[in-house]
Amino acid sequence: MTGEDAPMGLRRFRAVFADRRVRWAAAGAVTGRLAQTIMPLALLLAGQKRLHDFAAAGAVVAMYALVSAVGAPAVGRLIDRWGVRALVGFAAISGAATVGLATSRTATGMIGFAAVAGVSTPPLGASLRAVVVRVLPQPIQAAALSLDSVATEVLFIVGPTVAGVAAAIAAPSVALFGCAALMLLGAVVFIPSAAGGSPHTAQAGRRPLPSVAVLARLLPVLAMTTALTFTIGVIEVSVTARAAEWQSIESAGALLGFWALGSVVGGLIYGSRDWPGSPRGHALLLLPAMGLGFAALALAGNVAAMYPLMVLAGLGVAPALTNLARLVASQAPAGRDTEAFAWFGASTALGGAAGVAVAGAVVDRWSAGAGLVTAATLTVATTVLVPVLRSKSAPGGAPKVTAPR
Repeated sequence: MTGEDAPMGLRRFRAVFADRRVRWAAAGAVTGRLAQTIMPLALLLAGQKRLHDFAAAGAVVAMYALVSAVGAPAVGRLIDRWGVRALVGFAAISGAATVGLATSRTATGMIGFAAVAGVSTPPLGASLRAVVVRVLPQPIQAAALSLDSVATEVLFIVGPTVAGVAAAIAAPSVALFGCAALMLLGAVVFIPSAAGGSPHTAQAGRRPLPSVAVLARLLPVLAMTTALTFTIGVIEVSVTARAAEWQSIESAGALLGFWALGSVVGGLIYGSRDWPGSPRGHALLLLPAMGLGFAALALAGNVAAMYPLMVLAGLGVAPALTNLARLVASQAPAGRDTEAFAWFGASTALGGAAGVAVAGAVVDRWSAGAGLVTAATLTVATTVLVPVLRSKSAPGGAPKVTAPR
């Protein structure tokens, strides 16, 4: 399929699911990732209820988040080597540890189970992206990755909501039991995506690159990802703090919801057609545009003025993350797509967490406006990393992903 033959608009998104392997992978990934978005709040609520201490509960959540991010690339490499069926094994281990979390009564026990559950979390998002770049023609890949970014936005809204409702109606442990079941179900549903070949067959007969070499190849785009998601974390805290400054803390959730809405709209627009240029060229446009959108948030004088600006500021988020995923695909060595996207996911998680932590200090010391300006400045500054990206993959790497013309 060439750029001229590729469908446009909504038909392009329908074309994403024409391949049954993508349909199974998407269904499994959404199911399992729903569990992963429920987990943090469910863990916090369960920890507070069991330990009667938010600090201890926060330590449990931090352990889970940290080891999930750090362990994902290693698990991704094993998935590339063994195939997607190994996802079920990791899901079973993580699910069993999650059941342990739901029943443990001590801080030590909960932290230990959190570590096991996190490090064995199946990288379903990375595996889905690997399936996309492996089986879909290039003109459709951007649409698929855009849908993935949009789905991520939705899941991060739905997941905490489900956790809160389950805790209110039943108990936090019920949400954790549900997470274990959803994670295992998602891995099982993912298996048919392996039909017709396994991602690791591309490496047959070759000495595999060590993970440090994969990391070195991806380092520039991972640095961009970390910086961008850092700014997203800063925006989340700064917008909440700005609402508090206006004596309207209850509006913070709605403001962030409008931001997510803008991101969803932008992601659908970006994935609906071919855009001139390469992903590198798109990054040079998207990052400054995002920075300007973030800077505009600092100009709002009240909550009402903030709502349309939040939509505007969100328009570039999903396209930028989609573009970064395309850059990861273009830099990944052959047969190491899942590991590469697991590094991408780890960078996303660590960048966002660091942004939230730093923004808290900035807002406390200065103001919410200072946080907004910091996010805008860093987003624009990230463009200096674009020229460092490889113009094409090294020998034996994945083909360069470019926008068809």
